[in-house]
Amino acid sequence: MFGALSSIAETIQFKLVVAFIVGSIIGLERQFVKGHGPEEEVPGVRTFGLISLLGAAATTIEREFGIQYLVLISFGAVLAWSVVLLLYQATVKKGIHETTAIAAFLSYMLGVIVGLGMFYWAIVLSVFITAVLSSKYAVKSILASLEYRELTSALTIGLLALVVLPIIPPVLIFGVLNIQLYFIFLVFILVVQFLSYVIIRHLGMRKGFVLFASVGAFVHSEATTVEITRIYNKFKANMDISFAVTAIVAVIITLIVRTLLYLVVLAFMTPAIVYLFAITALPAIAVGIINLASRLRKYSIQIVEERTEVLRNPLSYSSAAKFAFILFAVSVAIVIANMFGREYSVLIAFLSGFYTVSGVELAIVSLLWAGEIEMEYALLILTTALTAGILNKIIYVKYGGGERSLIVRVAIYVVLFIAMLFVGYTVTLQMLKLLKFA
Repeated sequence: MFGALSSIAETIQFKLVVAFIVGSIIGLERQFVKGHGPEEEVPGVRTFGLISLLGAAATTIEREFGIQYLVLISFGAVLAWSVVLLLYQATVKKGIHETTAIAAFLSYMLGVIVGLGMFYWAIVLSVFITAVLSSKYAVKSILASLEYRELTSALTIGLLALVVLPIIPPVLIFGVLNIQLYFIFLVFILVVQFLSYVIIRHLGMRKGFVLFASVGAFVHSEATTVEITRIYNKFKANMDISFAVTAIVAVIITLIVRTLLYLVVLAFMTPAIVYLFAITALPAIAVGIINLASRLRKYSIQIVEERTEVLRNPLSYSSAAKFAFILFAVSVAIVIANMFGREYSVLIAFLSGFYTVSGVELAIVSLLWAGEIEMEYALLILTTALTAGILNKIIYVKYGGGERSLIVRVAIYVVLFIAMLFVGYTVTLQMLKLLKFA
C-alpha cells in the first residue's frame, strides 16, 4: 500500500513540475508585456505557472483519489479570479485586456492536459500559444499592410481547397488521368500566384532582380524570362548585362526546383519518382546555386525603381484555368502517345517541355499510378521535358528582344545546366542498376 502511495506521489510531483513549466512559458511572454504599453502590471511567470499547476493538481487528485468536482471548482476559482482582474483593469486602469484573461484560462487547460498525462501535447500547445501571444505586433503590421483583395483571394483559395476539392469525383480519363489531380494542381497554381503577388507587392523590384526572377519563375518561367529581357533592354544604359544573365540563371534554378516541388505535391502515392528525380536534379541545382552565389558576391545587383506589373492581381483565374487546361491537353497527348510506343511519348514530352514541364509531370504521375509505365521510363520522360524547359530560355530571350551577347551568355549557362542534368540522370540510372543487381 505504501509502495503504491509512493508511486502516486512521484507521479503527482512530476505532473506538477511539468504543469508549472508549461504555464510559466505563457507567463514569460506576459511578463515581457509588463512596462510596455497599456498592459503593464499583468500577471507573469509565477501566476500563470501556478494556474497551470492548479489545473494539473485538481485533475490528478480527482482521478487518483476520487474527489468529485474538484476540476470544476478550481476552474470556477480561475474564472472568478479572471473576472476580478478584468473589473480591476476596467475601474482602476481604465481599460480591459481580455488577452491576459484568455491566457489564464488556456494555462489552466494546459494544466488539466498535464494532469491527464498528455505531456507532449501540453508542451506543444504551450509553445504555440506563446508564439501566438508574442506575434501581436507582427500580426498588426501584416493586417495593416493587407489589401482587401488579398484577404478575399486567400479566402477563395481556402474555399476551393477545403469545400470544392473534397466533392470533386475521382473520374479517370483513359483509365489513367484523374480529374482530382488537375484540380489539386489548379489550387496549387493559385497559391503560387497569391504568394508571388504578395511578395512582389510588398518588396517590389527594390530587393533586386534575382528575387523578382525567382518568384516570377514559380508562376511562369518563360514569361519571366521575357520580362527580364524587356527590363534589361529598358535599363541597359545603367545596368550591366551580368545582372540580366544572373536573373535568368535564377529562373533556370527555380524551374528545376519548381519541377521537384510540383513532383512532391503530385506524387505523394509514388514517392520513389521524387527520390530519383531529386538525385537527377541535384548536380544541376548544386552547380546553379554555387554559380549564383558567386555572381551575387561579385556583382551588386542593380536596384530598379519601377514597380513590376507582372502580377496585377492576387489571383488570375483565367490564366490558372488556361494553364490547367494546357496541362491536361499535354497529359492527354502523352498518354495517347504512350499507347503507340515509348519513343512517341519521349518526343511529345520534349515538344511539350518547351511550353510546360508541369503538364508532363502530371502525365507521368498519372501513368505511374495506373501502372502503365516503369520508374526508369518515367524518369526519362521527365528529364527530357525539363531539358526542353531549360533549352527554351534561349528562344524566349530572343523573343524578348535580347541582344546577341545576352543570348550567347544565356546559351552557355543553358548548356551547363543541361550537362549537369545529364550527369545526374546517368548517375541515377547507374544507382538503379546497382540496386537491381544487389
